[in-house]
Amino acid sequence: MSAYAEAWLTAFEWTLAIEMPLVVWLLRPVGLLWWHTAVLSAVVNALTHPTLWLAYRATYPDLDPRWLEPLIGDPYLRWILVGESAVWFVEAVAFVTWLRLRVGPGHVPLAILAAVVANLASTLFGLSGVTHP
Repeated sequence: MSAYAEAWLTAFEWTLAIEMPLVVWLLRPVGLLWWHTAVLSAVVNALTHPTLWLAYRATYPDLDPRWLEPLIGDPYLRWILVGESAVWFVEAVAFVTWLRLRVGPGHVPLAILAAVVANLASTLFGLSGVTHP
């Protein structure tokens, strides 16, 4: 296994360890079984996490969002901001859709909050240096 693949796997394991409990806890007021929510979080992360890492590997630094340079000097942090924003959006849409199918409308703010908080927590942990690519 390459060093990059090992770094991804470590980051993915940490992402699941951080995000799954947060999503389960934040979506508990909806009243679904906790493990249904845990599986949803794992599946969504299994789709978004490797996609972000593969996109980073394939496009950085060619797709550096230079328009953010006045605000964020580090090109890696600019890329992460844009990439994580896309992941947050996809995960929020997945949570909203799943909740609408399972329990009906009315939980959009909670689904968005769960996606934002979980992704922010795991991203900040990753940026702390433990899972930097």
